[in-house]
Amino acid sequence: MNKHLVVFLCRYETNDVDASIPEVWAAETLRILEEELVVYPLVNNDYNNQVASYGDTVNISKPAQFTARRKAVTSDVTTQNATLTNTQAVLNQQLHVSFLLRDRQMSLSFQDLVAMFLDRAVRSMAHQIDTSILAQRYQFISNGVGKLGTALARTSLIANNKKADDLLWPNDDRVVVVTPGAAADILDNDNISHADSLGDNSAVRRASLGQLWNMHYVKSTNNKTIAYTGGTTAGAINAGNLIVGSTSLTVDGFTGYLDPGTWCTIAGDMTPQKITDTTDTSGVTVGITIAPGLKSAVLDDAVVTVYDKGQVNLAAGYASGWEEDMVIDTFTAAPAVGQLISSGTASTGPIYAQMNGGSATLLRTDRPTDAILADDALLGIGPVGDFSFAFHRDVLTFVSRPLAKDPDANMAVLDHNGLALRVELSRDSVGQGKRVTVDLLYGIKVLDTNLGFLLYS
Repeated sequence: MNKHLVVFLCRYETNDVDASIPEVWAAETLRILEEELVVYPLVNNDYNNQVASYGDTVNISKPAQFTARRKAVTSDVTTQNATLTNTQAVLNQQLHVSFLLRDRQMSLSFQDLVAMFLDRAVRSMAHQIDTSILAQRYQFISNGVGKLGTALARTSLIANNKKADDLLWPNDDRVVVVTPGAAADILDNDNISHADSLGDNSAVRRASLGQLWNMHYVKSTNNKTIAYTGGTTAGAINAGNLIVGSTSLTVDGFTGYLDPGTWCTIAGDMTPQKITDTTDTSGVTVGITIAPGLKSAVLDDAVVTVYDKGQVNLAAGYASGWEEDMVIDTFTAAPAVGQLISSGTASTGPIYAQMNGGSATLLRTDRPTDAILADDALLGIGPVGDFSFAFHRDVLTFVSRPLAKDPDANMAVLDHNGLALRVELSRDSVGQGKRVTVDLLYGIKVLDTNLGFLLYS
């Protein structure tokens, strides 16, 4: 543990803390944050104490994969290159919370100030961090087990573990972060065996559901069941029975044109499928091309449910790397928190997740945009259901670096367990009080797409 954190936590426990010392606030912020984070401790964390700025790039080295080979008695060994593959993570998210303590409030004890203000502020930061990590699950849409709208059963959990085995995951650090709905299914399963603990973090221990077939199951309330109240359009398969892997489907029953870039589910398959192209006759769609393709065989006349679409609503459009709210329109209802939102028609187009504060006219993405979004650009939304995230610890990295400390300001920077927080206490003459600002600089980078997949229910 960071020695400064120990010192100030000890001071806190003695009930003799000066609320004007930023190091005290920073230490308490780190303590609360560590207690509240569930998903963050489960993934790879890349941290060093080199001061960085927003937009800086961090180089991450990935070791090469080796292949074991046999040799004859008289033959030479085969030399393999011990190379490191470089990948980059951009520090493009500066998370902050700022609140004003009025002069009268400053007369309260530090413990009271923490309970009344800091605790709630830091909980919101923990929510944002875990939600940002979970939003990366949509980068694994081509991998999946189970079916949306179907309760998790013993067979689903066995298939979940088999999928990890098929992908050759290491046996250690296999985790599934489930939704509350999926957690209820697991707890109703007589075959669940409870783990004593998972990690050293109390939030993770509280969230742990146990271990089944070498997979740890952890519940996160930040991984919400997706329940969208907007519009859908229904048609049906019109090409006989279809096999696993089918991507070109003949359909009927639609009354108009389906937009490439929208998402659908097909009865019997019930996994997210993006419509990347259509065939139309007299303005009516009679064929669709989907990605990633059927995971299960479907029958003729199976219902095809196509989800609502929206579009960007700004004449100038939004540049790549846009990090603030975006104005949107034509959605019939607000996309749900955590719901998949995509742009473009390509099967590999950018996928985001709607965050807290979004609405039918406001898009708040989980990260800065990956591409330009022009005015009226189509935005597709994913289907409803439970999207649990199965992964190995090295599937992605959460990169954090300390922000610069102004020597002339009443400011502190502390780090612990891979998180570097900066806290500033400043006098607000207009508001007549002391402003507390906590901020954190980080980026998230997927390292290996073979180390994660979705568990649908």
